[in-house]
Parts: sequence; structure tokens; C-alpha cells
Amino acid sequence: KKILEKIDQNQSGKIDFNEFLVAMYTGEIVPLKYLIDAFNHYDADHDGYLEKSELITLLEGCDREEIEYLLDELDENGDAKVSKEEFLTYMRNF
Repeated sequence: KKILEKIDQNQSGKIDFNEFLVAMYTGEIVPLKYLIDAFNHYDADHDGYLEKSELITLLEGCDREEIEYLLDELDENGDAKVSKEEFLTYMRNF
């Protein structure tokens, strides 16, 4: 919740694509626990992956192209979903 409050500049309760990019480009360090908590929160079916539908929920307000771009960036092995490891690697190295 703290991450959402920090990133959600327009206080919509959702992180839009621009807010996500701003958060990543600012270089602000987010504790690993918060990243894991964020991943687990949006992993609605608790299978250890973020599928496109879960990314759509996470990034409500983003268009299809933006979500596809982000999925391509996060999905290192090309299985069309983002594992917790892929998510954490991306977030730590961004």
C-alpha cells in the first residue's frame, strides 16, 4: 500500500503506465519486501506468475500496446507471463 501511495501521483488508486515509468526512472530504491508484497498482491490466482490479465488490473488505464510492451520487457523467457523472479530482477535492475 505504501508503494501505491508513493507511485500513484493522481491518487486514483491505480498505477497508470506513466506513473509506473516515472517510478522506475526516478531510481528510487524500493525494499525487496515491498516488491514481493506488490507482486503477491497482483498475482490474483496465486500461481507465482503475472499473466496479461493481472497486468491489465495492475496497470488499469494503460492501453493494450503499453501493456504488451511491459510484458515483453518483463518476460525474459518468452512464456507470455511474468514470474516473481522476472519481476524482481526487472525491478531491481531498472
